[in-house]
Amino acid sequence: WSAAQRAAASRDAPFTSVFSVASATAVVWDVDGTLADTTDLGFASTNAVLLEASLPTITLEQYLRGTRYATPQRLAWHATGDIDHPSGEALGAAFDAHYIALVDDRTAGFFPGIRDLVRRIASGGTAGGGTAGKSQAVLSNACGEYARKVCEANATIDAMAAVVGADEVPDVKPSPLGLLSLCERLGWDPATCVYVGDSPSDGV
Repeated sequence: WSAAQRAAASRDAPFTSVFSVASATAVVWDVDGTLADTTDLGFASTNAVLLEASLPTITLEQYLRGTRYATPQRLAWHATGDIDHPSGEALGAAFDAHYIALVDDRTAGFFPGIRDLVRRIASGGTAGGGTAGKSQAVLSNACGEYARKVCEANATIDAMAAVVGADEVPDVKPSPLGLLSLCERLGWDPATCVYVGDSPSDGV
């Protein structure tokens, strides 16, 4: 909301959430920047692929701005400024091959405390109540093989009902179709699920 919208709402009535996180039946996670600290891995792998293709490298700021896009669109944007440029497919495939091979608990380790949180949610033991019996899954704008390897490296793959990537859903974020198809596949009611992410496309 804009500041003006918030001010208008506060004049009219106190803000109340229409959905309580504690009442959620399932949690769906993003991977990069949410579960795992993978900025260095993604940034270095991007520049390695650009160099291999005889293209100019990018800055960390450019890399972070590009993470709102799925991998082929991001690489096309870095290479040409156009997310729909056809070069994105080949560059994206090269990027996937490069960084998947480098995934381990050091290059793609979870943020501090996240592994324990995931395990507590899976076991129903999170302090404060409201988390017993919650299912979990992962939806990433990266490819599914990468997302699964990150969860495996952090010993949480068994806590997830499914781990899927942009190449395994009808459309990439910010489209809601990935989340909706995941919920349909798992038999979950989307209205009682929480999605946790870190990027503008996750928010949309």
